[in-house]
Amino acid sequence: MNYDSLLRWALAMIIAIVAYFVLGFIFRAIIKRINKNLSPSQNAAVTIIASLGKFLIFIVILLLALDNLGVKVVSLLAGLGIGGIAVALAVQRMLGDLLASVSIMLDKPFEVGDFINIDTVFGTVESIGVKTTRIRSITGEQIIFSNGKLLDSQIKNFKRMSERRTTFGISVSNQTAKEHLQAIVGIVKGIIEGQSDVRFDRGHLKGFSASSVDYEFVFWATKPELIALMDAQQKINLEIIEAFAERNISLAYPAQKIVLEKT
Repeated sequence: MNYDSLLRWALAMIIAIVAYFVLGFIFRAIIKRINKNLSPSQNAAVTIIASLGKFLIFIVILLLALDNLGVKVVSLLAGLGIGGIAVALAVQRMLGDLLASVSIMLDKPFEVGDFINIDTVFGTVESIGVKTTRIRSITGEQIIFSNGKLLDSQIKNFKRMSERRTTFGISVSNQTAKEHLQAIVGIVKGIIEGQSDVRFDRGHLKGFSASSVDYEFVFWATKPELIALMDAQQKINLEIIEAFAERNISLAYPAQKIVLEKT
């Protein structure tokens, strides 16, 4: 490379660097104004996008400067294109995770502190990084997902539930009197409606088994936390046991009747 070529490259680099810093100043001013109305995760995403944008603009300005200074940019781009393909293949997964992290930060399917379910994993989101997201499972271990794989999975976000629906069954002895069988739905409905933060949905005599008459009930807990649902279910169960005992209604248990014949 001769002296003229070196001078052209040096001038192009100076122009590109000056333009880069000018753009950086403009980008920072824009980001500072935008960030006032964004969450921390969105701020991080905007910063990543701005950095990538500045880098791409820097490359474009550098190439334009080289072209104006007489450097054969076409042949340079051809060489860079072959190398770029090799580099892109090598860092494909990393770039995918980076773009996935930006998508998570902007679209916000979940945030730090949310309780989510992915496949068979239930846990709380601890951190969302550039490449991975870390989840603390309900059994205590930390599970690390790549952001790309995470977005390809079905995610259930329990923290964004406004209510939680549950179904439970009751089985009573098939020897229960008819008037009690007719009254059970009303008894249980009254017990459910008597609870705070609970909304009754439905109750029906569902069917029969060999030793029982089976009922199904559905209610909504208006507080979405699992502990609130379990507390409500426990109170309902205890009151059902008490109400049935007062009316001599027997809960059914699995039983088998064996008949022996003497020959």
